[in-house]
Amino acid sequence: MYVTLRNFAEDVFQDTKPLVRSVMDGYNVCIFAYGQTGSGKTYTMSGPGGESTKEFGINQLALNDLFLLSDERKDIMSYKIHVQMVEIYNEQIRDLLADDPLLTKYPFVVISVV
Repeated sequence: MYVTLRNFAEDVFQDTKPLVRSVMDGYNVCIFAYGQTGSGKTYTMSGPGGESTKEFGINQLALNDLFLLSDERKDIMSYKIHVQMVEIYNEQIRDLLADDPLLTKYPFVVISVV
């Protein structure tokens, strides 16, 4: 059988979907990939970087599902979703969502704007 990112990512996501959806019940969830350099962790989690939903990795599939579920329940529940994406490489932790390069390395500095 020929395995593509789409059916692999979709298969993995379907296995983790109940866990991901437990966020909507108030649980904290962490999805991570572990393996040697070059084994496809980033590709599996983030996809090849295309705009099409057919190229979504696990991260995008999970977030898309959470936002769709949130929208379905908007009349009965209001959700506040926080996302953190970090990379651990060579014993260094980096915040992958930080805008400022100075804030990408651990310990992270949280700036609160009111």
